[in-house]
Amino acid sequence: MGSSEALSLLRKIYKYAMVSNHLPYPDEHPLYNCPTMDLHMDNGHMNLLRDAPASIQSSSSFIDAIPTEILLLVFEEYCYSGDALKGLKPPQLVITHVCHYWRTVALSCTTLWSALDISPQTSLDMIAIYLQRSGDLPLSLQVDLRHDVSDPSTHEHVMSTWNTIKSTASRWRRLHIQVGPQDAISVSNNLRQVDSPVLEELRMTSVSHVPGLANMFEGGTPALKTLSLVGISLLQFAPPLQKLTRLHLTSNVSTSYETFWELLSKMTQLEELTLHSRVVSSWPIQPSLAKNITLPSLRTFKLSDQRCPLFVPLLSIAAPLLHTLCLSDLVVHDLPEASSESRIREYYPSVRNLVLNGVASFIDGVSFSQLTRIFPAVDHLSIVDVDPYFVRQSCEALHDPTIWPKLQTFTISPSLLDEDIFCSLLAARTTKSVKTALQTVIIPTRIHFTKLDWIIRNVNLVLAGEPISRS
Repeated sequence: MGSSEALSLLRKIYKYAMVSNHLPYPDEHPLYNCPTMDLHMDNGHMNLLRDAPASIQSSSSFIDAIPTEILLLVFEEYCYSGDALKGLKPPQLVITHVCHYWRTVALSCTTLWSALDISPQTSLDMIAIYLQRSGDLPLSLQVDLRHDVSDPSTHEHVMSTWNTIKSTASRWRRLHIQVGPQDAISVSNNLRQVDSPVLEELRMTSVSHVPGLANMFEGGTPALKTLSLVGISLLQFAPPLQKLTRLHLTSNVSTSYETFWELLSKMTQLEELTLHSRVVSSWPIQPSLAKNITLPSLRTFKLSDQRCPLFVPLLSIAAPLLHTLCLSDLVVHDLPEASSESRIREYYPSVRNLVLNGVASFIDGVSFSQLTRIFPAVDHLSIVDVDPYFVRQSCEALHDPTIWPKLQTFTISPSLLDEDIFCSLLAARTTKSVKTALQTVIIPTRIHFTKLDWIIRNVNLVLAGEPISRS
């Protein structure tokens, strides 16, 4: 049997094999019975055991014959794809209790134990098991420290958990951490002198803004490429940021444009930027060229700020290679004065993918014409997670082939979609008189069309990630 065939067959039987092979070896029983590991089978899995075909129940010889490399692929897919059996957690420990062969293979694979999801309910014993079995490998940690501070025992456990995690800082590769307001200051103080030499991705979330946080990671993060801060100011992050390629900022406390300019102007390798909410206190309405921010490597820019017109920040940032621009909750008064259109067009000459999202989004046909003048090269328009009325308004406006005449791909995510208007739009954008015909329509959710055959004769249709072909 080839490796691809073995992998395909294992995907079909591993859910049964997890619970239908044989009992753990005697030396595994203490771990198997430990209540803190949450390894008890629920009724649904017991039914699987009772109803499993005899061929699967006696398949240990087949399982033992599977090459280790193929088995590890299945293990990694099971553990990291989010498809682990509900009620059997954590998945790595479940695997070790199927049979002796699976246990041996799983324990020999240190990468299988290098990712850990930690919450206030996670036991210290569990964390110790993962840290020991992962050897010296870099770690990917999801850490949620939010808890009820009125419970002293829970608070003590959370702090002990955090101290254990902090002791592994030299091994952090990815750290996603959420803190509550009661612990934000102590956690930031703990991170002040931390040196994390292999940290590539850091995501920190504070439920609310907490004043008085310490500057973090003064010890250095030389490998850092991705930084995401929610409720935490960029000013609290001490290391140099010149090597960042992805920066995501969501803040309820803003910094001055002067400070923001000094920080961002150094990020010449930045490829993806997200600014959400009050990141900058006062964007300049008429910025001077000397104070413009130029991001020569930026490819994706996501912008959301209901306190000022969305196009005001675009007058201060130049990104000549920008491909994807996402504007959240865009409304008519966000659009720039006609005198500013040429400047924005000069700053963003390469925009091909324009995304409009947010339930507050609404612009009219005249506004679509203005957007076309500003971003004339758009060939992929996405209108997602918006109000149904805006979906209808957009479809009606796009009937005009002068609105983005190069448009080839249209992504739409409606809660309600008028099929007649949708089909009328397709007819208008695929007629032979159109210079560049619409080729692909992407709808992220499954939706029923009565005119499906007609639609797929005219465009390539992708529903819920699957291309739809004629039956």
